[in-house]
Amino acid sequence: TFSICTMATYKISNILSFLSGGVLSVACWYYTGTSKCDNILSSVFLNRLKASETAGSCVWHLESLGYPSTENLHFKKDHILSYNHRTRNANWVFEVLTQKKCYSKNAERTSSQFTPDNQVPKEFKVLNKDFLNSGYDRGHLAAAANHTQDQDSMDDTFLLTNISPQISIFNEGCWSNLEQHARRLTRNYSNVYVFTGPLYMPQPDRSGKMYTNYQVIGTNLVAVPTHFFKVIAYEDTQSQKLLFESYILPNKSIKSEQRLVLYLRDIETVEKCSGLLFFRARNRLMVKKADVEYLYRQAMI
Repeated sequence: TFSICTMATYKISNILSFLSGGVLSVACWYYTGTSKCDNILSSVFLNRLKASETAGSCVWHLESLGYPSTENLHFKKDHILSYNHRTRNANWVFEVLTQKKCYSKNAERTSSQFTPDNQVPKEFKVLNKDFLNSGYDRGHLAAAANHTQDQDSMDDTFLLTNISPQISIFNEGCWSNLEQHARRLTRNYSNVYVFTGPLYMPQPDRSGKMYTNYQVIGTNLVAVPTHFFKVIAYEDTQSQKLLFESYILPNKSIKSEQRLVLYLRDIETVEKCSGLLFFRARNRLMVKKADVEYLYRQAMI
């Protein structure tokens, strides 16, 4: 958990980063007579400024863990994501779960609507009509039920940058069970960190050669992921280590009775399949896989 002192340290760090980004950009402009460096140096400065204004404390937590990647970052009120213009899906979505966020009653799901994200250039924007008659649900990456503390936070989870095509039985069954598991962990841990995203995993053909094949839907060619990952982490106050669980689930008609333990994977497998690196800001010696046997005995997974 973050103490007041720790939070103050992060605020000071953010301010220094903002200032350094601005100074570097000015220096670059002075020596080159051009603003070309804005795309490189100022982007860091501007992204951090946007993060401070929108995602609030969420960005401090993410910076303490490390960004899995930095492509097309979007800072929402209570989640952060990296968006892929080619697949029209997020690369990853990050959120911090707490009991207050997950179990408040300050937001109504029926008041939210699936909405195109105006932060995305029109060439890469997903529309609701892309899902029409596709046979796929608009599946949340950051679950709406994780953000019940206020209506704006829940509304943000209905932006189509946070949505991927999912098979209905999967969305309502095993995937929902995994989301509920993450929420239940907030009863034991003050902050639960969740990374979620799509995967496009290769499969062998009849000759044994490996190919990556996936469907696209709608006029905007939205990629249908073959699998999804979810990495859940939380701080163990006794060992001072970051404990994590990492899952890969196929986007198939999985029965809701399936135990989640069947889909646990090593973090290295998730990284290899996703092209992302998790917890890069942490000492890997202080990052440890959660006790799976304990979770299983407690019927949590």
